[in-house]
Amino acid sequence: MDHEKILETAFADPNNTAITLPPANVNKEIFNLKKDGAKETFVRVSDQKTWKDASQYTKVIEQVLLDHDTGRAIFIGVDEVEAPDGRKILRGQEQPRFHVEHSVAGNESEPLNIWRIVHLDNDEDGGLRETFGNMAESPYLREFSEVYIREDLGRELTRLEVSQ
Repeated sequence: MDHEKILETAFADPNNTAITLPPANVNKEIFNLKKDGAKETFVRVSDQKTWKDASQYTKVIEQVLLDHDTGRAIFIGVDEVEAPDGRKILRGQEQPRFHVEHSVAGNESEPLNIWRIVHLDNDEDGGLRETFGNMAESPYLREFSEVYIREDLGRELTRLEVSQ
């Protein structure tokens, strides 16, 4: 599977809903993170909040590429996967299938979190663009960054009041 080609082709298709959030400065919250290695691929099956309604969950199946050399993680949404025990697992239908890229840019003194997503639909009601527009305007870290800091790094976060 050519993860990069699939992602870029989906982003280029005008019938899809492509969204790139502005870069987020990671260095304000994460320090001395070190990585090495090459590329890894795996399948991730998870129940995730839907983008338009955070109280609703749906099953998401992703073919994942981690490229430690370039600092990129690409998640290609798929409709189904065969589990190790032979069961067929199907994705939820509560939202469109999507592909995501998490990556880093900038430099060591000013690293940036790059995050972009492409939904394989045309966002007829505008709800996806509205949801991600609100996310882009938030003064806080993105939720997935906060989860990583709390759960993987074991650090507590306290949100300060921010005037927008």
